Amino acid sequence: MEGFWSLTFFTVLAQASVGMALFSMCRNDIAPRSGILLSAFIICMGGLLASVTHLSAPLHGPYALTNFTTSWLSREIIGMSAFSGLLFLSLLTGNKALRTLTGLMGLVLLYIMGGIYSRPTMTYWGGWVVYATFLTTTFVLGASTLLFFRLREQKDSKEMAQVLKGPLPLLLLLGIIARFIVSALQVIKADTSFNTCLFTIHLILFGLAAILLLCLYLKGIKTLLGSSTCAAFIPTTIVILLLVWAGEFLGRVLFFTLYTPFGA
Repeated sequence: MEGFWSLTFFTVLAQASVGMALFSMCRNDIAPRSGILLSAFIICMGGLLASVTHLSAPLHGPYALTNFTTSWLSREIIGMSAFSGLLFLSLLTGNKALRTLTGLMGLVLLYIMGGIYSRPTMTYWGGWVVYATFLTTTFVLGASTLLFFRLREQKDSKEMAQVLKGPLPLLLLLGIIARFIVSALQVIKADTSFNTCLFTIHLILFGLAAILLLCLYLKGIKTLLGSSTCAAFIPTTIVILLLVWAGEFLGRVLFFTLYTPFGA
């Protein structure tokens, strides 16, 4: 389909940025220009750049804003602009209320993005699976990135182990399992041919991430019991992060290859 790669990068980067914003609003101790907010803003800007490359005539982009009442695309542009502006202010101030507003705006943006693809004429995309796909992508990328930054902030192995014993790794594991299930349902609902190899690698990447996350949790327990150290915490978390990101990009490629023009 037209704009395949630009849409792949735009949707994944935008949803990752929303996920980071959502998880950052759950914390009270985020300082201005913190790592997770800075990363979220840089990724958001990357998504905006990718979205511009999708336009056949970028200089005519402002005209897309004129159909807000009828066009999901116009709403997406406005929603992305509002989200990125709020995210920038959150980055500068670290203000809790502003971060909360940014996260809520991110949820509105997710709904708008889902509305673009959940259309009656797109028979192989329409319905709740689109929203579930975007939401689980947002959750998994946001949780895995926050886990990395949380571990980086700790000073010793005991503090890192406490993070791993907390709710964040469990939430991430549940998110990966949900993403795994939604991907399978997406293919089943498509009821059309798809790249089996791509789909298999996509699921394997998430499966490996889940296994490593479980190993990380168990190592954290051993550290608290005094029978292990934190030497592998950060490297393992980086590998999990890379697996999740790679899995999401492959999943989004699969998502767009499932597109079949109406009447084909």
